[in-house]
Amino acid sequence: MSKETALKFLEKLETDMEWKKRLQNAKNDEERKLIQEEENFVFTKEEFQEAYTEKYHKTLSAEELKNIAAAGSSSVGPLESVLYFS
Repeated sequence: MSKETALKFLEKLETDMEWKKRLQNAKNDEERKLIQEEENFVFTKEEFQEAYTEKYHKTLSAEELKNIAAAGSSSVGPLESVLYFS
């Protein structure tokens, strides 16, 4: 787990629409987790926040991070249906 892994995850979300669609179509967190693990995308909320800040030059508040994980959106599109935190 690392910030670098979360950065790669964000990059893949932006460039691989087929893979992103697989995540969006996952039935639940367990299925999302398995899809992410296939690509070795295992990271914590903290690592995701560090990566997001580095990539988009925006620091997420605790509330924004919660909203992204639950039902928010970002410059890579809605993340609520693609994120699974370890």
